Amino acid sequence: MQFLQDKEYTPDIGIFSSHEELAFGAANEIEALLNKNPRAVLGMATGSTPKPLYEELVYRHLDGRIDFSGVRFFNLDEYIGLPRSHPQSYWYEMHEQFFNLVNANANHIHLPNGCADDIERECASYEAKIRAVGGIDLQILGIGTNDHIGFCMPGLPFETRTHKATLPEDTRRDNSPNFGYDVSKVPYHAISMGPATIMDARRIIMLANSPSKRQPINNMLRAPISPHSQATILRRHPEVKLYVDSAALPLQYSWQDKIGSLKQIKATAEALLDRADIGVCVTGAQPSGKNNVRLDLEGKYVKGETFTTYALVELRDDSTTNRADIGAALRRGLSRKRVYMRPDFSN
Repeated sequence: MQFLQDKEYTPDIGIFSSHEELAFGAANEIEALLNKNPRAVLGMATGSTPKPLYEELVYRHLDGRIDFSGVRFFNLDEYIGLPRSHPQSYWYEMHEQFFNLVNANANHIHLPNGCADDIERECASYEAKIRAVGGIDLQILGIGTNDHIGFCMPGLPFETRTHKATLPEDTRRDNSPNFGYDVSKVPYHAISMGPATIMDARRIIMLANSPSKRQPINNMLRAPISPHSQATILRRHPEVKLYVDSAALPLQYSWQDKIGSLKQIKATAEALLDRADIGVCVTGAQPSGKNNVRLDLEGKYVKGETFTTYALVELRDDSTTNRADIGAALRRGLSRKRVYMRPDFSN
């Protein structure tokens, strides 16, 4: 499998001030994809992290901006033993939070059947359905506190495809709020896409928010690539983007460390010009040289998905400015509290 080769990529990272801003940024990417390909195949995730994203997508559908009628959907996972009518089944959750609120075609909605008589056959059937539509165009992921993606648990071989997963105690405890904080009610098993299934997606976006995800994100970005940290395999995929709020970003990449307080803005701007690997970009442009910084003196923003690498602070305009102007624009930019950057792993 190609992703098991040695080549490693650095994920693009979007840093946001809040969970809602994070969702807005991810929705931009999905809207752009669906406008280009109305029959795209989306891999869907469940849980609290993607909920604001789905709310934003519903809003955009009701506003006439997104048509979901041709989109094919495949959910990452489903609990084993919960009927679809159970309020905590992912079938129920996804329909209540998203599918019933947009114009999704019922024949295009796919989740594993956690009540199938033959779970192994159900797993194979799910893989076949994904292959039949040509694979997943964009996979949405969250990350667990033990670095799991989907229900791919630590130690699972990266070659694994859709499979029966055994949920460890810490994962069941993390999921217990949905079951009235009663861990005994959380299922012990689930059907989940495997790492190989996830890595077959043409693009992947990972969403992470809150301090509890800081260490998992740090592991994803920096730990050795190993089945013991499932999320690390994403560094073998060339098209991964991480949408993270400042609370979830590891401390060495935190909003405060990279931007600082308003009193530090001018000093930060000075430092930016001394770094060859960071530039401020205009929409659709490559990073500017360190002495040719482009920005909008009115502090206006452009859509984040136009930035692919190296971008710090969404600003636009073709005018070059001096360092004092950069400091002023950064100060205005902070009022929108959104930063894009490529991390520096050298220290």
